[in-house]
Amino acid sequence: MAMISALLIREPALIGVLGAGSFAVLLYRMRPAFRPSGFGLANAITTLRLGLTLCLLFGKEWPGTWLFLLALAIVTLDGVDGWVARRFQLSGEFGARYDTAVDSLYTLALAALLHARGTLGAWVLLAGAWHYVYVLSLWLFEARREAQRSRLGATVFVALVSTMGAAFLLPAAWAAPLVGLAVALQSVSFLKSFWECFGPAS
Repeated sequence: MAMISALLIREPALIGVLGAGSFAVLLYRMRPAFRPSGFGLANAITTLRLGLTLCLLFGKEWPGTWLFLLALAIVTLDGVDGWVARRFQLSGEFGARYDTAVDSLYTLALAALLHARGTLGAWVLLAGAWHYVYVLSLWLFEARREAQRSRLGATVFVALVSTMGAAFLLPAAWAAPLVGLAVALQSVSFLKSFWECFGPAS
């Protein structure tokens, strides 16, 4: 409810405070799931992404160029942590879920900022809501199985956050159709995941 209130009153910084607290609790509780060697470099890079995402949420009044560059740095680090995990064999269940959680907060941060700054309408918040609706559905209802991350989903994610990042620099007349198309593709990707989880068995 607090998160929804923050979106309604257009205060992304409140989401940052709530997000910081939530991730602090998550990391504390998930300590037993860390790799035997410890937290690991890949997870450290993911944590850097988390910190930059939280900073982004306090940028409602910042120049669009600053927000674009920060958003670009975050999505670039997303590629770096994945490469490090594969290169040094640091992949694990915790790291995958942690990466997904930070990706979701990053998407929500971009959507909340674009809405709070008046760049795009409330429809852009759908981009930030999809993952949380999906997770809540898995918690509330019995699924046949959890959908696996796909190449399509990864490609759509990069396209979505790239267009939303660019929207900080583009006129609203250009940003709206670009981001709108990306959100539509994201919606198709999540609907596919819902079908895999809750659709009839083939």
